[in-house]
Amino acid sequence: MTFHRGQGGNLAIKDAKEFVTQMVAVHQRETSLEDAVNSYDKGVVERGEEVEISKKQAFAFHDYENFDDSPVAKMGIKPAARDTKTP
Repeated sequence: MTFHRGQGGNLAIKDAKEFVTQMVAVHQRETSLEDAVNSYDKGVVERGEEVEISKKQAFAFHDYENFDDSPVAKMGIKPAARDTKTP
């Protein structure tokens, strides 16, 4: 089952762009390698959390009886803008 928002390809492109941006900053001596990698990693983890929410929503769409407990019913269509730590 695919995620409902087609995030895989989009996030791969976003991750690649962020990685290149950070490495360019290192090359231009605007930041250290350690800081660049840490910044990149933080973004990857944050985007991964939203993918996990999307995964839960994909399953919820196929479970109508429990749809009211789904992420989209609880958080709306932009979960990254809200607290993603749901029980």
